[in-house]
Amino acid sequence: MKKNNNKDSVPSSFAKKYIFYYYGFFWVILILFIIFKWKKKRNTDPIQPVSGTKVPRFAGPSTFARLPELRDVKSCDVAIVGIPFDAGTSYRPGARFGPQSIRQASRHLRTNYHPSYDVEPFKVQQVADAGDIACNPFSIDEAIKQIEAGATDLLNKVGGIISLGGDHTIAVPLLRAINKKNKGPVSLVHFDAHLD
Repeated sequence: MKKNNNKDSVPSSFAKKYIFYYYGFFWVILILFIIFKWKKKRNTDPIQPVSGTKVPRFAGPSTFARLPELRDVKSCDVAIVGIPFDAGTSYRPGARFGPQSIRQASRHLRTNYHPSYDVEPFKVQQVADAGDIACNPFSIDEAIKQIEAGATDLLNKVGGIISLGGDHTIAVPLLRAINKKNKGPVSLVHFDAHLD
């Protein structure tokens, strides 16, 4: 029997990444829509992402979906925050590059009208990129404390957060920070995606 060596039959790593990021962005938009439905509208005229018709997608800010930075908005309903930490993994590190890679890939995200939900998510609430929470890559215990403190501080300034990780370790300090704010039961929506 002859082995099929046709490279066209196997998706390239770029195609796999594109599919991964496409579905990841779909879920981020869905979460933003859900948060909007649960929260009262606070911002009457949110700052929109930079348009690809004004500044090419390969240029401009390196924020999630080319959104404004948190320091550039008066108030913020949802902050996107990166947590580049992967010291809790036992086999394959690299998740620390997740926030940077997601932001880079999100430059191609079209952020206008979403027909399935009949909403323009970035027009009905102010979403901003809060940068990354700095944490010690060599000490898990110290990193957990730093992530919890950073998330708690951020939650005191914004309505809610969407975190870009990082390995599974980051869920614990984030839940603790949310619990401090809500003073009651909290839930976690965790999207775990692998290319392997």
